[in-house]
Amino acid sequence: KFAEAGAQTQVILKPDFGMEEIRPDSEVLIVDAETRHLDGEAAYHIVYDLVRRCKNYGIKYFYKKTDSALRGNVGSELSAVSDAAGCSVSFVPALPKLNRITKDGIQYIDGVPVADSLFGRDPFEPVTKSAVAEVIHEGTGIEVVVVKNCKQIKRAERRAIYVYDAKSNLEMENIAR
Repeated sequence: KFAEAGAQTQVILKPDFGMEEIRPDSEVLIVDAETRHLDGEAAYHIVYDLVRRCKNYGIKYFYKKTDSALRGNVGSELSAVSDAAGCSVSFVPALPKLNRITKDGIQYIDGVPVADSLFGRDPFEPVTKSAVAEVIHEGTGIEVVVVKNCKQIKRAERRAIYVYDAKSNLEMENIAR
């Protein structure tokens, strides 16, 4: 999507790359951290180190992609971004074009809470909770704030993970703005 929009985009396929591998003309750096199937602690350390190194290199903005069905180390990885960057994290797990929405802090797949969907019955990695805050708390103790209306957000004094409701592509665009 970044390249389609005209940004000079570079993809790196390993999280332990050397900073000298970053091309000088890169506007967007995408790194495949391969953390989804690791345990939470290992995933945290990889993401933390990656964000810290990139921040020290001068990168200011971070986008941590997660699975829209909330599989993997969502809490650990978002916490790692927050800790390494030293700031709050905005989290929008919805993907409306695939009928994956967040409403009242609950993740839905095709209108069904994610834990009750086919992802809740996954034999290898079942999603056992539909409340996004509960999923995040499986991997971290950081405060989670559910934002049901992005126009009414009030930032907490301390760092937190802000989970945004989104039921449409238009809402996602408004959150991004």
